[in-house]
Amino acid sequence: MVVGGAAAAGGSETGVTVTRTGGISGNGGLSGSGGPSAGGTSGNGRAGGSLSGGATGTGGLGGATSTGAGGTRGMGGGGATGTGAGGTRGLGGTGGAGGASGTGGGTGSGMADAAHVRLLSGSPFYDRQQLHRTGYVSSLNTDKLLFPYRSLAKLSQANGTTAGYAGWDTGFLVGHMTGHYLSAASRMAVATSDDTFKTKANYVVAELAKCQTALGKNGYLAAFPTTVFDWLEGTSTDNGGIVVPYYTVHKIMAGLLDAYHYLGNQQALDVATKMGDYFQGRLAGLSAATIEKIFRTDGSKNPQNEFGSMSDVYSGLYAITGQQKYLDTAKIFNRSWFMTPLAAGQDNLQGLHGNTHIAQAVGIAHTANLSGDSTSLQASENFWKLLTGKHAFTLGGNSFHEWLDKAGVEAGSSIDGGAVLPSTTAETCNTHNMLKLTNLLFARSPRIDYADYYERALYNHVMASIAPDTGNVTYFTPMYGNFRTYINGTFCDNGNGIESTPRYNEGIYFQQDSSLWINLYIPSELTWDATGLTIRQEGNAAAGEPVTITIEKGGDATQATLYLRIPSWVSGTPALAVNGSAQTQSLNAGTYVSLNRQWKVGDVITLTLPAALRLEHAKDVTSMVSVFFGPILLAGELGSANMPNDVADKDAYLSTAPATVPTIANSSTNPADWLQAVAGTPLAFKVHDAGAASGITFRPLYEVHHERYSVYWTLQAAALAAVAAAGVWGRSSNPQSQQLGHAASDHAPATIPAYNVVPMCSFFLCLDRGAHHQEEAVFSHGARGRRARAAQPSLSRHLLRGLSSPGPGRLRHCPTWLLLSPAPPAFPLRPTREALFLAKASGFRQWKHR
Repeated sequence: MVVGGAAAAGGSETGVTVTRTGGISGNGGLSGSGGPSAGGTSGNGRAGGSLSGGATGTGGLGGATSTGAGGTRGMGGGGATGTGAGGTRGLGGTGGAGGASGTGGGTGSGMADAAHVRLLSGSPFYDRQQLHRTGYVSSLNTDKLLFPYRSLAKLSQANGTTAGYAGWDTGFLVGHMTGHYLSAASRMAVATSDDTFKTKANYVVAELAKCQTALGKNGYLAAFPTTVFDWLEGTSTDNGGIVVPYYTVHKIMAGLLDAYHYLGNQQALDVATKMGDYFQGRLAGLSAATIEKIFRTDGSKNPQNEFGSMSDVYSGLYAITGQQKYLDTAKIFNRSWFMTPLAAGQDNLQGLHGNTHIAQAVGIAHTANLSGDSTSLQASENFWKLLTGKHAFTLGGNSFHEWLDKAGVEAGSSIDGGAVLPSTTAETCNTHNMLKLTNLLFARSPRIDYADYYERALYNHVMASIAPDTGNVTYFTPMYGNFRTYINGTFCDNGNGIESTPRYNEGIYFQQDSSLWINLYIPSELTWDATGLTIRQEGNAAAGEPVTITIEKGGDATQATLYLRIPSWVSGTPALAVNGSAQTQSLNAGTYVSLNRQWKVGDVITLTLPAALRLEHAKDVTSMVSVFFGPILLAGELGSANMPNDVADKDAYLSTAPATVPTIANSSTNPADWLQAVAGTPLAFKVHDAGAASGITFRPLYEVHHERYSVYWTLQAAALAAVAAAGVWGRSSNPQSQQLGHAASDHAPATIPAYNVVPMCSFFLCLDRGAHHQEEAVFSHGARGRRARAAQPSLSRHLLRGLSSPGPGRLRHCPTWLLLSPAPPAFPLRPTREALFLAKASGFRQWKHR
């Protein structure tokens, strides 16, 4: 077990399971088929330390402007300048296309984005991106998207268009899809070189500019009237059904800034700047009390004043223009009631609407990277730490029915009516924004835990939210016997869903000057402007294939440093070679390995990252496990019998009964002992020797669609493996002939939570905490499944004292029985016929068969 995310300094891991009890979900403590990992795993996981000693400063543009057409400044990405004490320098963004410099201001540092990264065939990311390019995203009609804007501005509709898109886009989020589309089309144009998206995006920008002019309200632009903001500010009682106006404004402004950044569309920047000026002036006229009221979002689980990531777009405007008023306006949206406790490390997130506050954290991180404000820096970092360590599911997503639960809740009773792993888990929007936040934080400080989480969430949630046959997207991702519903409207997750596929190019590479971090092993090609190198990456490391990194273009001798991520999931010993020559550096899981040399065209790096099956235990129910192969979460297929049409409203099937998820009944906690690879089908495994679960096929969650499935499983062996700390007994003779050592019952635990038991024979016994938090004895007949309960106020002590006369007669003839508690194992437990094994818990005494 590894606690706290990335592996501890100098540690090693000998098991095959990971318990996720803090930090990001199980990064570190990885296993293969047993045995310690060579050399142990690394400590802080930084590549040569943080990027310190660089340029100092308190924010701004990174001191450079674009060299592209028009000389426009780049968008301020994450951490282009100093971010705190000591003048440490983060990574900014990358240069954009069409004359607009990149996030961070033309310095050529930060995340390499869609303008500089091209996905290559041979990965599911490429396949889904092409699916959206030719299907879902390309099918969206720009005139239908523009319909509500033209309607409000009283402009004629084009081509006889009579309505916009039904659903939220003509309801309380009217017009939001247009902003999402601009972001998606702008990225898709440069990510795939499909100029049809550039043409469409530029058309939308031009038409929005006409609407802005026709409205004649000093730069105001939306698909709803300004009276909605009067309602929000308390000067009107009529909102026209629009309850989150700033949320939609954020989408429009973000789309316009993306059109400027990726397509070099100056008109898009002009429209966004006018919008920024309008709302900056409007906010300037409000009292502090009014601003606090309209931006306080903790009063309801579904706040009707959600404002998206407005501070993020205002930070972008500041970084492009250098005008301080935009950064000052961004800070208005970063509320102290939210930030101050976070900066102090407090977890006050229970009951909050997930995506409302994740979006706020994105803005806080962006302004922090630009300003160096210590509270914002710490708040955004702590928010990420809490979300990924205390509030995340195994796939990297979070929330129950859109709400954040208390820390540590994963597979137990939830905030969603007490349900356990209901069909409302893991809203996709949340993880979409968590990836944005993670990139901003990595730009500030290139840490391995950021990269590990990004990989987990990208592979196992964001990509898995898109159907590989139709491109339809999901709102929630169920994880225990349910099926996905592919939403058929214009929900928020439709908007983020069309942005997701062109964003697959993001997060793979980060750069600063002549240093490059390779975080993800996804087949791709990078144009690295700062060095003049073009780098081609091939091989699917997630499936166990070797990775080759080839210098395709560049000078005869270009000095540069490459930092290659050695993921925390590796099993066995990684191998690294340059031009066929093995490298001698230590390759420890959870670190970066650096290669500094003069690179030339034709140089080839080969990296082998051994992957294996492994388990991760839920934070709150350690008998509940998920199965991974390397970074990939596997789902067990449970069939589509009697399943309704899965394209529907997001809430259509929330009450549909899930399939029964059978227990995996095998004595081994190494999944390689009960999963057999399916010949000819990569990353597919079939269960064997596991009771009712035998015969189930496990595949990557991102491949399992249009059927019921589960990614959480009760492992019967986990009950046996989890008893060491508080006590376990196992014996094989008549209980009447056993007597308890003196006073042992005085040390019995007062309460023992529910736990599954190992049926070591026909009868078994365990303690179970019932609905009213009473301890209950559960006597079951393993062969026939009969079950009886007897509640006692202090049952654990009663049972210990009553062992010579165990109560219900069924137990008397049981040759084996167990008393279990939920502690993790301290040693392997192997009951024999004539010996009793007792854990080294406080006060318990070992006793033997007489």
